[in-house]
Amino acid sequence: MAFAFGTVNWFSAIIGTTWFLSHLCVELFLLLTFARGLSGAGGVSSWGAAFGFAVLSRVNVATAAPRDPAYC
Repeated sequence: MAFAFGTVNWFSAIIGTTWFLSHLCVELFLLLTFARGLSGAGGVSSWGAAFGFAVLSRVNVATAAPRDPAYC
């Protein structure tokens, strides 16, 4: 709730244009990715699905993927 009402994302969601919607989707899915990665809940498949949806929202997010083979 603090993230939704305490940032400009509330205003962006109200406007609802494609540009703002893609940013909101990327933020949601990247936050899910980081939360799943840090907590270890759900396994690798939920991490991969959340990151995959983030990449589908905006392609340039693919650069956020870890490049170290130890992470894979």
